[in-house]
Amino acid sequence: MESIKQALGGGLGDELVRLLRAVEQGDHNSIDGSAALSHFERLTASLAPQEFIETTREALAYLSRPQRLALGELLQARARYTDLNTPGLMKQGLQDPGEIAIALERLHREDPSLVVQLLGSEFRDLPVMKLTLAALASVAATRAVRPPLR
Repeated sequence: MESIKQALGGGLGDELVRLLRAVEQGDHNSIDGSAALSHFERLTASLAPQEFIETTREALAYLSRPQRLALGELLQARARYTDLNTPGLMKQGLQDPGEIAIALERLHREDPSLVVQLLGSEFRDLPVMKLTLAALASVAATRAVRPPLR
């Protein structure tokens, strides 16, 4: 946790550590969905496809299976509403972290703003979406400061 604070600077590092703690405790009330989305967007904009998938998969592992199922339903509802069509996103019962990560990466590869549009919809203040956004932002920050594996 200290490495996040040091690498990203006091205030921003503190904010991302606080987001990770909120996710670990399931405390959606202490999460600002818009701020978490902004951190996620900034931290993942330039990630390579595999890095984006791994970051997303790791973040979604913090959610319970029912939370991931609810997330999948929210993503599908928003995708239908905005006519976003990407392979894998509309799969019945979507809840697997890897499948969600791959679907989001396909959108990210096409245009990172599509992922932000999908996650930043009117649903961003729902408990499961706030937890998702906070997990995505905090895992992206953690991975950004983690030394590369050799």
